[in-house]
Amino acid sequence: FVSVVGQGASQALRLAGNLLLARLLFPEAFGLMAIVYLVIFALEQVSNIGIGAAVMRFERGEEPQFLDTAWTMQIVRGLGLWAVALALTPAVADFYRLPELMQILPVASFVAVLFGFTSTKLLVLNRRLELVRLVSIEFTGQCVALVVMLAIAYTHRSVWALVLGGLANQ
Repeated sequence: FVSVVGQGASQALRLAGNLLLARLLFPEAFGLMAIVYLVIFALEQVSNIGIGAAVMRFERGEEPQFLDTAWTMQIVRGLGLWAVALALTPAVADFYRLPELMQILPVASFVAVLFGFTSTKLLVLNRRLELVRLVSIEFTGQCVALVVMLAIAYTHRSVWALVLGGLANQ
């Protein structure tokens, strides 16, 4: 029940936020971010090493040494993903003929580094099925990101509202 309510609230907040942002920003901003998120998502999927699944499944999943190793691996992966995204930025910008991506993609892909530093305590909450705490943390992060996006979009009317809001959600 908690998971369903949390997912529903998250989707409702996303819809409301998108409606407001659509009024504040130009349509091309959403297209630029779709390309950016495509690159980030593809890199994340190709490099998924199953850290979350390992914490969830293995009997040692809550031992401090195991969690410290998982956290270190997350950080290394995040830094590696960011480095690859930086290296791919000129090719992606050239492929889509969008020079704006040269500034946007390096900043937006920094989300991989921030995600790498995410506490493994969230994985433990998921392992223990403490969904009330987990959903409230995720929903709060989404609310903060939306406030950041709306504030920047209102004041600057720039694609940077979406970029910085994405970073704020981590």
